[in-house]
Amino acid sequence: MPSLSTNKKILYGLGGIAMSLPDSVFTQWIFVLYVPDTGNVLVSARVFGLCYFAARVLGAIAEPVVGFWSDRFQSPSGRRLPFVRRVIIPFAVAFFLMWTPPIHHQHWANAIYIYLMMQAYLLCFPTVLTPYLALMPELTPDLRERVTITTFQAVAMMLGTILFAVMGLLLEVGGWLLLGGSVALMMLLSMAPTALVIREKPLAAPNPEGAGLLQSIWSLLQNRPFRYLVAATSLFFFGFNCVVMTLPFWVKVYLHEGDAMVTWLMIPFLAVTLILFAGIGPVVNRFGKYVMFMASLLSIAILLLMLAFVGFLPGLSPLLQIGLLTALLGVPMTGFSVLPFALLMDVIDYDEQRMGERREALFFAVQGTIQKIFLGFSGFAFSILAYMDGGNMVSVLGLRCVIGMAAFTSLLGFLVFLKYPIRERDGRIVVLE
Repeated sequence: MPSLSTNKKILYGLGGIAMSLPDSVFTQWIFVLYVPDTGNVLVSARVFGLCYFAARVLGAIAEPVVGFWSDRFQSPSGRRLPFVRRVIIPFAVAFFLMWTPPIHHQHWANAIYIYLMMQAYLLCFPTVLTPYLALMPELTPDLRERVTITTFQAVAMMLGTILFAVMGLLLEVGGWLLLGGSVALMMLLSMAPTALVIREKPLAAPNPEGAGLLQSIWSLLQNRPFRYLVAATSLFFFGFNCVVMTLPFWVKVYLHEGDAMVTWLMIPFLAVTLILFAGIGPVVNRFGKYVMFMASLLSIAILLLMLAFVGFLPGLSPLLQIGLLTALLGVPMTGFSVLPFALLMDVIDYDEQRMGERREALFFAVQGTIQKIFLGFSGFAFSILAYMDGGNMVSVLGLRCVIGMAAFTSLLGFLVFLKYPIRERDGRIVVLE
């Protein structure tokens, strides 16, 4: 299969902004809008946590349905692109509407409204991004080229993270409408090149009708490498989501700083990650995806544990300690930005050897379902631990417990991934027995 040009690889990779920016902003700031630590609560913490959990879980359940549908979908423009083209506008609109609560004080109507808007956003998310991701293994069969594509995508995700980092400043300047509108516009701009420029290659032979959805999912879960990969990444995302939700409250409650400080604390993290991006490809080619992913998981667990004890470490002020630790987190997060999708593509190739069928979208969808269920639990856990003193006010002890829990789940992810059996040898994947 001929490779994509570099330009098209970059244009496809731009979709990484839509993968990282909206969900990062949603995760970090939606609690701040509806359950702020200022007393101007729009929805009680427990009710909001339940709404967040329910919306995440239903969105997760929808993901394999979309993946299964996309794998068997047939149209003149392909199996994947029709989904992207038809849903990107509703996706952006639903995101924007989350930041426009109808009543500016605590009221049951706000709870209903935010649940419906979160649910619409979290249903559109997999309908756009699962088919988008399922395109990736079809772009090239070459394992090293796939790392190149995921690196371009990871650069775009990092650009999304940079945009995410400035949201604290944007919020202080223009409020919630500017934040929601700016992100919605960036979502559209990042997905438009894939929708307009990429052309999907026809499948050599249509997938057989085969089993139904539930039987296909069960068959997919028998794939041993996939089980270890999805368990490790889901445990990590649970912890990382907790930390992202914690940061604005950590800045306000513990450091007694404004929203703009969230941006300044992200700068060291971004600087380190951007510097290291140039070398990630050669390092992965030298040591292999398995070793580098293991190193990333273990490093993140250690650094998060240290972050939970900020203020007790001697020699530096709490602000400098947080800045230093966030900078160091940029090292393992560089690997985590590139490796999970490259690892999953190896799993998909192995599955084709076993089953004789390409099921890219279903793999991305089931992985997304499991990860998003963990994300839902992380929001619910945050609403309990961060507000552990009762009421709708967070506590410093509660925030430390959230970050400590994140360190523990990242360590569990490392221990699970020890058993991942796929290795690369001479450009081929080998499964250890």
